[in-house]
Amino acid sequence: MRLDSIEIYGFRCFKETLKITFSPALTIIVGPVGSGKSSIISAIELGLYGATYETAIERAVSLDDYINSVSNYFRIILNFSDDKSKYIIERKKLKGKPLKSILYKDNERISKTTAEVNKIIEEIMQMSLDNFVRCILVRHRSLESLAYGSVLRRTMVIDKMLGIDAYRKIARLIPTKKLSELKDSIANRLKEVEEDMKYFNKEDIKRKIENYEKKIKTLSITINKLEKERKNKILRAKNIDKELSKMISEYNEIKNKLKQREKLIKKMEYLSGRKQQMKKDLEKIKLTQEEILENITFNLENIKVELSSILASLLLGEELKKIEAVKITENNILEVLSVFENIVLKIESKSALLESELAKLIRQKNKLELTKEARQARLSEIMAELEDLKYIEEELTEITAKIKDINEARNYLKKLENELTIIDKMLEEDNCKLVLLKKLLSQLKQNISIKCPICNRDISFNSKKHIEDHLNNIVQGKSKLFLKREKLISEIEEYRSLVSKYEDLSEKINYLEELRILKEYLENEIESIEDRISEIEREAEELEDRLNDIKSFIDKFHRQILKIREQLDYLEKYSELAKINNEIELIKEELNELNVELKNKNIESIVSERIKLINEKKTLNHRIIELDKLIKKYMDELEYYN
Repeated sequence: MRLDSIEIYGFRCFKETLKITFSPALTIIVGPVGSGKSSIISAIELGLYGATYETAIERAVSLDDYINSVSNYFRIILNFSDDKSKYIIERKKLKGKPLKSILYKDNERISKTTAEVNKIIEEIMQMSLDNFVRCILVRHRSLESLAYGSVLRRTMVIDKMLGIDAYRKIARLIPTKKLSELKDSIANRLKEVEEDMKYFNKEDIKRKIENYEKKIKTLSITINKLEKERKNKILRAKNIDKELSKMISEYNEIKNKLKQREKLIKKMEYLSGRKQQMKKDLEKIKLTQEEILENITFNLENIKVELSSILASLLLGEELKKIEAVKITENNILEVLSVFENIVLKIESKSALLESELAKLIRQKNKLELTKEARQARLSEIMAELEDLKYIEEELTEITAKIKDINEARNYLKKLENELTIIDKMLEEDNCKLVLLKKLLSQLKQNISIKCPICNRDISFNSKKHIEDHLNNIVQGKSKLFLKREKLISEIEEYRSLVSKYEDLSEKINYLEELRILKEYLENEIESIEDRISEIEREAEELEDRLNDIKSFIDKFHRQILKIREQLDYLEKYSELAKINNEIELIKEELNELNVELKNKNIESIVSERIKLINEKKTLNHRIIELDKLIKKYMDELEYYN
């Protein structure tokens, strides 16, 4: 056996796949400590026997311990060969799972269970794992012990390598006491025989010996005859085996040809049925191959025209050029269909864009309608406010009729207020004068001399009347001033209320003007929104029309393409029918050849001849067994007489 190569992954230190090709002459593996030299040897051992000395004999480790920390499994592929064949062993071990093994011989799998692979390898190697470790695989620890170990350690290693330790184990199992007893028994029997020999007659012994020699000679001749007969029988049995194997191969050949003929007949029946079915299908359409081709080319030309029209409407210039460049013939129908379908896909994508554009327009329209509704709602509010504020203008007109000009009214109000102030001062002065005059009159009535508070002259009793007259004049003047004051106050209040109302109404009039401007703006905005909505509706309607045209074209296109493909299927049936006819003719020729071959060979005669040979072999085997028994019997007698 010759080791060719090994491939290792996930085994001990090998985290990546390692492949080694071995030289037929010599391979030396060199490397530092821990580089994997011993691991390669263990991998070879595991690849061959599915175990190592450590796992199977020493039981120091398990196979899971060989899987490194990076991988979840290890795989070993071993290639070796002998003079006849090449072998490949594949071993794979997942953590916690049993070892999987496959053996290939000349690239053909011959076994796929670990037990079967191990058994076949032991037969090929002609040695067990224990003998392989002793005779072939010498580990570096053993070499170290031989070189540097103690005398006892060296002796143990040599005993292990030579197998002496096995003999020692066997010797330990033999019961020495029984052996000594057997030895004593034989010695005693020998003494008894020697004692008996003393009483035998020598002449009788000589005669017996001569008789024994004659019998031995006769037995030898008989045994030789029997052995010669046995050899002849065995030779005949071997010849029968050769004839039987020849017959079996011939029988198998005939059987295979019969099976082949049966398969061909079934195939021909299937093809004939298929042919009849296809003929029926083709009869339904009532069209010849040429007519179908004409229909297909005519339909394709129509599709081309419609496609050109659609592409022109969609402004797809490049695709339009492609369509115009297409020339439809009977030989390029499938290519034309492919081109048309690709262009229709682009039309569909363009249709999708148009649909998104239509959706965008609809969203714009909805948004504008919402804006319009909001503006109309605001306009309604403004109209309501304007309706509520109609009375303001009437009131303002009335006030304006009364005061005419607001500035003049304000000046006149100030004038009235000034007059009121003057009257108030005059009334205050009159009050002071009245108090003073009343005081003077009371003093005069009491004949008290008094002086004028203004000129400091003495006032006489004769001036009393003058003072009373003056007092009455002041009282009368005061009453007139009071009347005038009341009139001024009422007029001032009236003017004040008119000015205040005018100012309030002026603010409301400004707000009213603002509302009217806003109303006009909103009416214009609503009108522009309605115009934009109408414009969007026209655009959307145009887009919908275009999309409907495209969809109707695409639906029609797919129906036409489906029809064309159905017609192409019929064309394929015509070509398939021709192929079936050719195949049926070939099968007929092959059947004729097989019938000619089988005509000269009779399987029944081969079977009957085979049965005869098997019966003859059985008879020979029985005779060989009888001869073996006779030879053994005569050999036992010969041994006895010897």
